[in-house]
Amino acid sequence: MANRYLSLAILLASQAAYPVLAQPRSSDRSSYREIEIEAFCQRYDIVASDLHAIATQLIEPSEFIEGRRREILSIEYPRFDREHATIEYTRIGLPDDSVRSIHHRLDLQQTPNGWEIEWVGAQYQCQRSSDPNLWTNQLCP
Repeated sequence: MANRYLSLAILLASQAAYPVLAQPRSSDRSSYREIEIEAFCQRYDIVASDLHAIATQLIEPSEFIEGRRREILSIEYPRFDREHATIEYTRIGLPDDSVRSIHHRLDLQQTPNGWEIEWVGAQYQCQRSSDPNLWTNQLCP
């Protein structure tokens, strides 16, 4: 039943006011820093092969959201064939003196055994940047 309510977009927001930030939207992988799939899956304990279960595993329990003010999760089917999907997940307002926000993009392909992650990339908004609203594929200083 929980998967049914996980529609194409989920927005989790706290009560605190926070300015709207431009969301990175690029189909060009070069605008992302590539992340090793195995390391990413270990970090988020991703073990599922169901598309919505993978997306749900990205969202951390509320007891771990110290400082974070908003999370945005979307699932898109960019090729309209339903055999490829892209999950985009953004954490805004991290309690970090270097990284302000992080955006992950996961490209997946459906296989006979379920959904398989083909590629993972990340973009960052840096606290110390001259433009803290700019998304970059470079690690924050």
